[in-house]
Amino acid sequence: MNQPLPPPTTSTPGRRPHGLWLAIESTQGTVSVALGRWEPPTLDILAERAVDPTRDDDVLLPAIDAMVRGCGCAPSQLVGVVVGLGPGGFTGARIGVSTGQAIAESLRVSIAGIPSALGIAQATCGGAWSQHDQADVIVLLATRGNACWATHVSKPRGGAPDVASQGIAQSTSGWAAGAMVVGDEHLPGWATESAGGQWGGLVRPVVGAAALLTLASFGDGPWNDDPARIAPMYAHAPSTTPRPG
Repeated sequence: MNQPLPPPTTSTPGRRPHGLWLAIESTQGTVSVALGRWEPPTLDILAERAVDPTRDDDVLLPAIDAMVRGCGCAPSQLVGVVVGLGPGGFTGARIGVSTGQAIAESLRVSIAGIPSALGIAQATCGGAWSQHDQADVIVLLATRGNACWATHVSKPRGGAPDVASQGIAQSTSGWAAGAMVVGDEHLPGWATESAGGQWGGLVRPVVGAAALLTLASFGDGPWNDDPARIAPMYAHAPSTTPRPG
């Protein structure tokens, strides 16, 4: 499907290489990959495919290869890779980021890392955003105990969505009034109750790799383009620790 994109006010149009881009989102319970062709001012989403996260670790590469070839393309035609950074599942984030890095390095193409909360906000609210000048979304992820990772995503007038603030939250302190609150059924009770009261109800998250392609096409933004610095975001320390020595 073709998605005409609005000109961003905080980015440089055409900064990213034009051509075939791969996206990987594996940090959440729903794992997906997507393929898109970026020819300004249009991003054409060629395919998006769900990947079964319960299977072996090596299922991701075959799924990517099948998707790319199913679109009549070859992996060698890729000009860039974009990966969701999390926070989310430790193993999923690590596998997705390392797979994206390996593909980008082997093909010598660009790679971009985008916070997964931005992708979720885009996938959940993108259609509505095209009809409004600005919007605020609170995306709640990575619940542990009485805390969760809260990301305030702000879409300025005429521009691309950005991360206004993020961090571990144990209350609604600092949440933007009137914001949409996005989260799943695993949130702490205080978050669910607050979203259902002052913020008008909890919206279930939509997770998909295609949203990362849309965000990457904006050009400059709140993501990392340095391959050496792209790494998974962990809201909490991993539950396992390496053995000494």
